[in-house]
Amino acid sequence: MGFFSAHRGARSRRWRAAVAAFAALTAIASAYAVSPQDAQAAVELDRRAESTLTDYDPTKSIRATCPVGTHVLGGGGVIRDGGKDIARFTGLFPSGRNDGSGGPYPARDGFTASAETVFEGQYEPWSLTAYAICSDRDNFEDFRIAVGEIRNDESDRFVDGTARCPSGTVAYSAGGQIFEFIGTHKGRIGLQMIRTSGPMDIGRATARENTPLDTPNPWWLWTYAVCAKKVGDPRVEGAGDPDGDQLATSTCSPGRYLRGAGGGASGPGVTDAGRSWLKAIIPSDTLRLVDVSMAGPDKPLGGVVTSHVCADYPG
Repeated sequence: MGFFSAHRGARSRRWRAAVAAFAALTAIASAYAVSPQDAQAAVELDRRAESTLTDYDPTKSIRATCPVGTHVLGGGGVIRDGGKDIARFTGLFPSGRNDGSGGPYPARDGFTASAETVFEGQYEPWSLTAYAICSDRDNFEDFRIAVGEIRNDESDRFVDGTARCPSGTVAYSAGGQIFEFIGTHKGRIGLQMIRTSGPMDIGRATARENTPLDTPNPWWLWTYAVCAKKVGDPRVEGAGDPDGDQLATSTCSPGRYLRGAGGGASGPGVTDAGRSWLKAIIPSDTLRLVDVSMAGPDKPLGGVVTSHVCADYPG
């Protein structure tokens, strides 16, 4: 593709190696032995996953739905395209069945992942998976999903947004959703990061356009925060990418479990990280570990971070 650098071959070899390492990490996460404590945590905390078909469809969306009697605390997703970097996330956000309101405010029982292939490419089959972290509805008081909107009418290349939780509540997770106004030129814009703030008062999301069009192309970013009162001493934990391979992984402190998963480009800070986009945010099935990866022609400025909320059991 034209936007790839002259060093694409070397980067491609490094990326394939990184993909292999990431696949190994994911396999380890999925194969975690479930201890008695993990089995107890699964009673009131649950991870659900749903995947699309693996095919050439240029636009995909899939929703992981929480069981009846539970609501969503957070989630994630992964684009699987054989390491070819042909697709970008356009949405990772808490969602629900249509309540007839017609607005952005979602219901409480699922997490949606959406993605598009770059320039509607048809050269590699790919699939999309969404993950939802679910909890019994009785566990949390003052539960709601806050939404913030940024109207990028000037078609800026990089946009960052926030969604603020009501007073007396904290943000357990974050989400983002991109809305494009031009139906062609798909896959030019993707999410770079979703996470809560350190104080857990807001959800954050960032998105970047690869190269702005010569003609005006307004696009918007919706940011989400899953909010509720504190239960189980929730805290933000995470880790950075120590070796620059666009992968990061971290585990909750002993005795603590995921409430929300997040991460992406560290920026540094909340800034444009260059031509690199989220590829995966995967909460493990034991709800102890999170894997985050990014992909693109360049390594993200500031590296990759995991940023997830962990808390004691119960809750």
